[in-house]
Amino acid sequence: MKTIWKYELEGPHTAPALPLGAKVIHFGMQSKGVGDGGYERFGFFIWVEFDMVDSPPAPAEARLLSVFPTGEALPAIDGFEFHHVQTIQVKHAGPEIVWHLYEQVPVPTHNPNDPY
Repeated sequence: MKTIWKYELEGPHTAPALPLGAKVIHFGMQSKGVGDGGYERFGFFIWVEFDMVDSPPAPAEARLLSVFPTGEALPAIDGFEFHHVQTIQVKHAGPEIVWHLYEQVPVPTHNPNDPY
């Protein structure tokens, strides 16, 4: 049975443990309540869809996710590349900011024994 779960991204570069085969279907910001200074706090969240086999879902895999604002360079990391997942536009109390969610994945390697 397919189901959707929400996960908070704990920082701009994080590796949440998601169920195997999970598909990110939405990326957004939500309120995390009012902080000590009386200001509303927001966090980045993802919603993922997967087939629910167990409860809670298992097994899991760490997925390397990064959030970048428009204009920030994506880092060059040997053996990895960044795949765009989704973009959001956010306007709360100030100017609009556009955020981009990327997944860091290993660069596919060619097997010299593979004729294709």
